[in-house]
Amino acid sequence: MKPDQGDGYSGTERPTGRPSKYVQEEIFVYTRIGRDLIEGHRPTPLGADGRRQHMLVGLPLYERKARRFWFDAAHDNPYAKLWIQRCRLGVQEAGTVIDGLLDQAEERLGRRGMALKDLPSETPVHQRGVKLKTGLGTQMRDLINDADLLDSACFQLHRMGDISKYERRDLQSRYGRVARLAMRNCLGYRQLRLSAEDVLRDRAVAREAREAMGDLPRAFLTMPGDDAWLNPELAVDRSELCRPINPQKIFLKGAPEPRVCSSVTRAIAMHP
Repeated sequence: MKPDQGDGYSGTERPTGRPSKYVQEEIFVYTRIGRDLIEGHRPTPLGADGRRQHMLVGLPLYERKARRFWFDAAHDNPYAKLWIQRCRLGVQEAGTVIDGLLDQAEERLGRRGMALKDLPSETPVHQRGVKLKTGLGTQMRDLINDADLLDSACFQLHRMGDISKYERRDLQSRYGRVARLAMRNCLGYRQLRLSAEDVLRDRAVAREAREAMGDLPRAFLTMPGDDAWLNPELAVDRSELCRPINPQKIFLKGAPEPRVCSSVTRAIAMHP
């Protein structure tokens, strides 16, 4: 499938849209969590106390990674379609957690005569311009804005004495973690000149892709590239968000086989 450049759709609206189009976004965030999700950071070396910070994917890196499989999906790469849907599911599940907490925050603010629309009331702590060429990038931008608004609401509730500092920290650990894990779903993709026919004929490039990225659900062999993004029904589920073993990760206790789940489901399980 070749990108269609004559139907009026831009590349941010669907994979086969005009690939040269992008949206320049000026993003304003008002909290530390919002800033961290925008900027991300590199992993830190192991400290004297035996601790280290793992890499945090920021929005620019997420967008750059997403462009690879967003554009490859327009050329019938089945693994690219899988990665699009992995990212969609990650944002969907993280959004469910954040939306639920926003509803709770709205209710608590309402008791004090306030509303979410009144927030944030202070100046932004960070501003960043980002070029978005994929729908995945714009979707993640919206998730970051929601997480930033939620953190502003929690700060306001804490300042008014409605929640304790321990409740605030617990809430921050929930929505901060699910957002960070959703952003990590862009990782692990390997760009190869691969088609569905290569997989069906088990060619060398297909075996290389399988070794690097794991097994491919058969639904993606016949799925059109745009459907990976536009179809409201996802062909992946939580079990298919688990990627091949990485010896540098920590295995889930009690797992039937050594696979590491890269979705937000681990965070949801920890904080039901």
